[in-house]
Amino acid sequence: MYPGQTIINLTNDVNATDVTYDSRDGDLFVAGFAANWTVRSPANGHVIANFLNDSGVITSLLADPGTGNVFAGVEWINPGSIMYVNGSTYRVSVPTNLGPSAAVNVVEAQDSRTGELLYSGLSGLDNFSPCPPVVAAYLVSDTTYQNVTMRWLPGGEIQGAAYDPYTNNFYVSTGVCENNLTVVNAANLSVVATLPNIPSGPVVFDPVNREIYVAGIGSSFYSGVVNVLNVTGTSDNVVAQIPVGMVPDAACFDPLNQFLYVVSPGDNEVSVVNTVTNRAIGSIAIPRATGITYDSASGALFVTNNSLVKIIPNYPRFDLTFAESGLPQGGNWTVSVGNHTYAAASGFSIVVPEFNGNFVNGTYIDHTYSYSIKDSAGWIPDPSSGTVNLTGNPVTVAVQFLSPYGSLQGNVSPANASIRLNNQSLLVSPSGNFSAIDLTAGVYTVTAQAPGYAEDSFRISITSHNQTLLQIRLSRVPVPVVARDTGLDSEGYLPLVGVVGIGAAVAVAAIGVYWWRVRRKPPPIDSGPIPNR
Repeated sequence: MYPGQTIINLTNDVNATDVTYDSRDGDLFVAGFAANWTVRSPANGHVIANFLNDSGVITSLLADPGTGNVFAGVEWINPGSIMYVNGSTYRVSVPTNLGPSAAVNVVEAQDSRTGELLYSGLSGLDNFSPCPPVVAAYLVSDTTYQNVTMRWLPGGEIQGAAYDPYTNNFYVSTGVCENNLTVVNAANLSVVATLPNIPSGPVVFDPVNREIYVAGIGSSFYSGVVNVLNVTGTSDNVVAQIPVGMVPDAACFDPLNQFLYVVSPGDNEVSVVNTVTNRAIGSIAIPRATGITYDSASGALFVTNNSLVKIIPNYPRFDLTFAESGLPQGGNWTVSVGNHTYAAASGFSIVVPEFNGNFVNGTYIDHTYSYSIKDSAGWIPDPSSGTVNLTGNPVTVAVQFLSPYGSLQGNVSPANASIRLNNQSLLVSPSGNFSAIDLTAGVYTVTAQAPGYAEDSFRISITSHNQTLLQIRLSRVPVPVVARDTGLDSEGYLPLVGVVGIGAAVAVAAIGVYWWRVRRKPPPIDSGPIPNR
């Protein structure tokens, strides 16, 4: 037996065969042999209302969380009738609207989108056939109680069904002879697909992990198995087969601890399956169990075995903590443990309470949990995956995120230099420091310039989550020396052209003086008469 749960026998006198929990009104509805049908308190099992059904045997129960009504499948003397109880007033109504093939009808599942209920039916003749070729399926309105759609489904008597709100399909276990799982469109009951070689039995949808669980007889009559189908992709694939108790007859899912509970009357037990790891972790001894339901308010389980048994799970958990470092502010990251994913932001740890492995024959075994870590922005987690063992103590896994980018850090002299990286100017501090971050891996060109210094340009490689360091020293440009012009040649003499030029200038000047003073004659004297004064 798996440790930690509390088992309470609420009553021993109800001859209970099936049970369902009305989450809207908080009551238990318990069906007994033949005409017995009672409403009971989940706290102590006390009777709230008692009904006597003198028209047939109740075959199944299903509570509608939308209306609070509880619907029953019945085996009637008058074919075609169904029965429901108002969850608030406990008033019984018996509308007759199914066809004659519903002499024996079973309420199988509900479309949570429309509220319509899936019923299956067998005629009196078909009821004696171990493998009828087809079976009637009905959609019944949960508010008008009228038959909306009726179709014949292949594969024989329906053993169980579940609704997937993501695909709007019913998954129907059809027949003990064919061992098929039929996928049916919930809108019109048309067959979408037939999945073969899946033992028939109760069907449960896991809304947390989006998986379908089908419990049935295993490789022999003395073994039980749960087939796990992942329904998140384009096809429905069996991803695991989990051994459970003999002859599975009913099942329910506990979203609080993500456990699947499978009633196995052949082994007088309720098998416990951890849906995070898809492994059976133990069993709870309940003799002659036939029905099971989950109380979403308290987290308790209720099992019928002629009496009514309450199970309060209290399995010890230990914190599996993933502590993050390195992500920039606002970065998001996820951790997947088993087939469930948990999300957090940077600077926050992800804490996953997990159970202490599997409990088999009084001993904890197989404490290993696999995990994987991802970041949507491309940062690289270290480690990115691995396994961790829980052995009765909390465990912390340190996760460091490495940048998917590279960076550049450098210094230039002189400090007034300008730096360009692939023609993008970088800011240079008064001390000559410069940097560039979030650079994708690749080859870059760095160019440095400063007045009075020779330009320097070269190529560098940037690699992911690494820093490249640069030290740049520019060289001064030499100033050319210009000699003063003295008119002398390299040996201190005037050049020949200069001598000739000077001599010519002197000669011209001398000729001018001679001409002015020697050759120039005074103007002639006028010899005419002297005018009277």
